[in-house]
Amino acid sequence: MGTRKILALALALAVVAAVLAPIALLEARRTPDWQSELQQYLGSSSIVESQFDVWAAEAQRVDVFPAEVLAAQAVDWPWQGVQQIPPAERVRCLRLEGLGAGDEVDLLAGYHHDGLWRAGWLVYEFRAGVDAQAVFDEMGCQRWEAVVMDGG
Repeated sequence: MGTRKILALALALAVVAAVLAPIALLEARRTPDWQSELQQYLGSSSIVESQFDVWAAEAQRVDVFPAEVLAAQAVDWPWQGVQQIPPAERVRCLRLEGLGAGDEVDLLAGYHHDGLWRAGWLVYEFRAGVDAQAVFDEMGCQRWEAVVMDGG
């Protein structure tokens, strides 16, 4: 009778693995939410995504998120029209570098959650005169990686 229980358990585990493996594969291929928000931002701005290389770095010091030198660009729910956005829980430093023109656009993407029903990423532009590199340095954005944008 012990063998039957072991076989039943092994069969149950195999079924669970067979169901979860495709879900894990699909989730691994899903575009990260911050990239989706960046694509929406680019679609609503004058920036032509195909003319830039996109670089991103995860901020190590989210506690120094400089909301006072940023302008939130809410292009879609959940943050559109919200006056008091909660502090960012995660931040991506973003740099769009021109291909030959020397153009550069610096942005931040912050993940916010109000503890109730609003949660999601929001793209921020730096206000005029702000040294974005100094902000990136203060936030600990050091490990820059090239980003392949899907569907741009």
